[in-house]
Amino acid sequence: MKREHGSPRHDRSVRRNFLAFTLNGLFFPGAGRILEAGLLLTWFVTQLSEATWLIGLIVPIQYGLALLAQPWIGQYLSGTRRRAPWYAGQALVRAGLWCGLGVATGLADEQRGLLLWLFFTIVLLDAVLAGVGNIAFSDTLARVIPEKLRGRTRGWRGASGAVTSALVGVVMTRLTSPDRDLSIFVWLFAGAGILYGLGGLTFVAINEPAETHAPEPLALQPVFREMWRRDAFRRFVWIQVLTVPAIHVLPFLTLLGKQRHSIELDALGLMIIADGVAPLSANLLWGRLADRRSNQWVIRCATLTAVVTPSLAAVLSGRNAALSHAGVVMIFTALVFVARAAQVGIDLGTKNYILDLAPDAERRPLYIGVNDTLIAIPTIALISSGAVVDALGFATLFVGTAAAGAFACALSTRLTSANAHENE
Repeated sequence: MKREHGSPRHDRSVRRNFLAFTLNGLFFPGAGRILEAGLLLTWFVTQLSEATWLIGLIVPIQYGLALLAQPWIGQYLSGTRRRAPWYAGQALVRAGLWCGLGVATGLADEQRGLLLWLFFTIVLLDAVLAGVGNIAFSDTLARVIPEKLRGRTRGWRGASGAVTSALVGVVMTRLTSPDRDLSIFVWLFAGAGILYGLGGLTFVAINEPAETHAPEPLALQPVFREMWRRDAFRRFVWIQVLTVPAIHVLPFLTLLGKQRHSIELDALGLMIIADGVAPLSANLLWGRLADRRSNQWVIRCATLTAVVTPSLAAVLSGRNAALSHAGVVMIFTALVFVARAAQVGIDLGTKNYILDLAPDAERRPLYIGVNDTLIAIPTIALISSGAVVDALGFATLFVGTAAAGAFACALSTRLTSANAHENE
């Protein structure tokens, strides 16, 4: 039986679901921050190999390659009665993968080649499962949280996750030192796995309706043609394509700090603290802006913020001895903070916008999946970023990234209301 909006039962259900999403944020985004490609995973790979091209593989695999399957995942989920169990299931499998890598790191720390192979295999599997989780999470959010509360819900979820990741940064500053090798990663990988598991279990508390689902999986091609005919969707895709380099700038910012400015592992803890504190404030800011103004405003302001870090990183790539070590660490920590705040805003704005673009609940999983796959293509192209650094230097990469972000910001001023379903 459908619940009437505004009824006491419906209000209790919304409060319960809001609490479940916030509690999920305490665990799941915290694990995601530990396993952030631009910080911990980049550092882990540099401990195993000095090949720059390997650094360039992390983001395309983690955020791009596996997302090519998203339309078919969305097509399948459109015919399921509930999405929350799929989210919980992928979280528990990912928990097992990362706990396993933590154990393997402790047992085989001398076998660097084997660890590299195992690491990239797990990153790939994790990305495929994250694709399932992304669609299941976003569609569950749209089904159980009213539209006017979605920005706030994402904001509080991100803020609670920021607390966990900031605590991880504090722990790292206490436990790490320049002479430590891989032992710290044993505990970090295992800790991330445990957080993933706990985050998945919170979705058991979601009170999700089973009424809105397609009687059978929807045909993919007609929905894709419908999406691409809409001016708002095409413009939205181009904005996301242009922001791909900016929101994935951290791996090469970390590499720049290590290679050019001698930043050691102990300083990484401060950067992870910044990586955690930024979402704590930014999620609340962007979420409130989304609810008070619009998701278009969030995208516009966040893309402008995303230009800051690559612009300053381009300047730092040409300076070496002019700054003290402490000054370098503080600057890089501030750049991580700004980059993460921008990424949070782009993520919140774009994920809410695509939910509003979908004409109905049945087509929503396909809209999310097709959009993810279109953005995966330029993300995969970031494989060439390591070669760009080797051939042309850090400055070229950062200048190009800043220029693309500035163009995305300009284009976002023409982004229309997602509720206008007709071809503008």
